[in-house]
Amino acid sequence: AVVSTQSTGETMEPVEVDLIRDGQNVLVTNENKAAFVNLYSLYTMTFSIVNEIAAFNQGFHDLIPKRYLQLFSAEDLENLMCGDPLIDVADWRAHTTVSEDLEERVVEGFWEVV
Repeated sequence: AVVSTQSTGETMEPVEVDLIRDGQNVLVTNENKAAFVNLYSLYTMTFSIVNEIAAFNQGFHDLIPKRYLQLFSAEDLENLMCGDPLIDVADWRAHTTVSEDLEERVVEGFWEVV
């Protein structure tokens, strides 16, 4: 049947959800399995977590009002939140203070790995 079973709520009891009208009476076949996977993915990634997404959005916009987000492209926002994905190891090493009680071989081994 084209039905999603997943645990929801505080009791974590399984719940059946029709992904299409009268889904419990529709068998998944080779002909409709791609549609089933698409609907199941859509349900799992959006509809089943709509409350969680709303809570995240509320908290995010409490920190960064929507009017400020409009100033940034997606790439700019990612860079602001995550930083530059490229690591300048030479700069990192030049600005690193090493504890005096670390053995030199440990420090050099670290930089070799990095």
